Amino acid sequence: MYVIIYVIRYKTVFSVIMTYYGMIHCDDVIVDYRKPLFRRGVTSLSDTRVGEHLTGSVTNVTHFGAFVDVGVSHDGLIHSSAISAQLLPSGRQSLEIGDHVEVCVRSVDVDRHRLGLSLVRLLIS
Repeated sequence: MYVIIYVIRYKTVFSVIMTYYGMIHCDDVIVDYRKPLFRRGVTSLSDTRVGEHLTGSVTNVTHFGAFVDVGVSHDGLIHSSAISAQLLPSGRQSLEIGDHVEVCVRSVDVDRHRLGLSLVRLLIS
């Protein structure tokens, strides 16, 4: 009885239940995701310039390309024609969600909130 009171007093109920059922490791899954290294001073579409190199994380992949979060208000698009197979690891045909990439800004349309990108290299897969 004393052991149960001690455990409940010094641990959360959730960790007690997880320990009881053999699930001792209760790690937060958010820690596993790496955050992209955004460039300082680039916080909006108007801050980006054509030809500028940025780093970001792939947030969505479609049949026409991949959307990348580069730290501005809207995700940029790497069109499928701008993704070279030589830049991807062998065995992969496209980018995957969560990939960290270096991109080059091809076009900026502030009025339509569009950012056109091309893939420079895959940083972390």
